[in-house]
Amino acid sequence: MSRIEPVEAKILYPTYLPEGYEKVSEEDIGIGTELIYGNEEGDAIHLLQITDSDMEESFDTESTEKKSCIVGDCQGYYLDSGGTHVLIWEKNGVYMKITATLDEETMVRIGSSLK
Repeated sequence: MSRIEPVEAKILYPTYLPEGYEKVSEEDIGIGTELIYGNEEGDAIHLLQITDSDMEESFDTESTEKKSCIVGDCQGYYLDSGGTHVLIWEKNGVYMKITATLDEETMVRIGSSLK
């Protein structure tokens, strides 16, 4: 069985962020890129763009509420574990993940704004 090479993808940046957030860091993490946005209150939005098709992730489904949603024109899932929220979806072979304490509507708006 041959290994599937990672997708070559350009980094997507949100055109919408909640008021007060700005980019804190951008890092190549080997399997993709992590962008972090923060505000003066210390809140953070972590945006992962994973291009390695071998990446696997799991979630605790007993204490996590999972809800189907649409991010842009892609099927996504909003996960609420009682504090930290995660929005996941795949677009053009790139696995996208936003982790924050923001509500579903705001996170979907951020994800839908990626360009």
